[in-house]
Amino acid sequence: MIESVLSNQNSTVCDAWPLSQLAASLQNHQSPRCKKRFGWIQQQPEFLKLLAGHFKPWVKQVPVVSDRLQKHFQAGACNQSRQPNSGKRPALNENANSHFQVESTTRSAEFSEILKPMRPYILAETNFSQVKDCEYDVAVLPMGATEPHNLHLPYGTDTFQAQCIGERTCEAAWNAGAKVIMLPAIPYGTETNQAKCRLSMNVNPSTLGLIIKDLIDSLAGHGIHKLVILNSHGGNEFKPLLRELNNQTSVKLFLCDWFRGITADAQEEIFDVAGDHAGEMETALGLAFFNQFVLKDADGKIIADDGAVNETTLDAVNKGWVAMTRPWHLLTTNTGSGNPHAATAEKGEQLMAVIVERLSGFLVDLAATPISDTFPYGNQ
Repeated sequence: MIESVLSNQNSTVCDAWPLSQLAASLQNHQSPRCKKRFGWIQQQPEFLKLLAGHFKPWVKQVPVVSDRLQKHFQAGACNQSRQPNSGKRPALNENANSHFQVESTTRSAEFSEILKPMRPYILAETNFSQVKDCEYDVAVLPMGATEPHNLHLPYGTDTFQAQCIGERTCEAAWNAGAKVIMLPAIPYGTETNQAKCRLSMNVNPSTLGLIIKDLIDSLAGHGIHKLVILNSHGGNEFKPLLRELNNQTSVKLFLCDWFRGITADAQEEIFDVAGDHAGEMETALGLAFFNQFVLKDADGKIIADDGAVNETTLDAVNKGWVAMTRPWHLLTTNTGSGNPHAATAEKGEQLMAVIVERLSGFLVDLAATPISDTFPYGNQ
């Protein structure tokens, strides 16, 4: 189980990651919770053995890690004939029970968060030594929300989606030569229609507009004059903001609602019914990219209702002829709109591949296009 976590290509463990950063990360994680987790890892010989093998080329470079590993190796910590330890958890053996395997997978995944490599296209992860001499051409601002998604998806679903899409898209664009930088995701959106859905956290459109405008001014001051707003929340309507700011800033503004035009054709091919909110599409992305937060029963099936919605008494509204802000507590049963039960991780991965290919291609083109009086239409 541990080997599968470490060898998974989607794992946050990177073969080429410098262990000097691991040492610094371990020293910085001084909370009692982190100390307890690392203390448990020290007691597990098989995990230490795997860790040592995984980082063998660099282990001597890091005293903090090397000393701990060497101490356990010299004491026979990786010897399967070792006597059971006296801690709360049993020493690992060939017949380790399923409970321990689950614990191992969970904790090794948690530990791998400490091992994340620094990515130069993620502003929250990079550092001044990288940024000060890098001429970025395009910034990407992920916009999320904090709201319930049926019974099974986390409140951070929209933000997690924005981050996952932004990270992978910026990585692909960066690897193709585009100087892009992903700003930290904003985890709040407009939730006025979910005011009666518990702990749905609202930020009004006018407030979001002011926040985005301040960030745009910061980008302009740093010489970055192209911004893509990567929106992951249907309640965020940013097109009016782009119109309002069009003649107020030197930054060229673009908007991508990933759940609309850029994936419209793919949604029809991949999903039975994509769904509006916490349906098949959003659940598939959750299963693929933040599965640990998706609520399931003992058989691995998601715990959710079928996402049925109620009709109004107004026929024109029901037919879509007339629009309104839908009060979510009246529209839905448990906040879900769209049946999630046909979702699979594979469908989520298929959709992500489409988004990354299309959006990263746009970022590459945008980064390479010089700003002029006729931007982006070329010479007229």
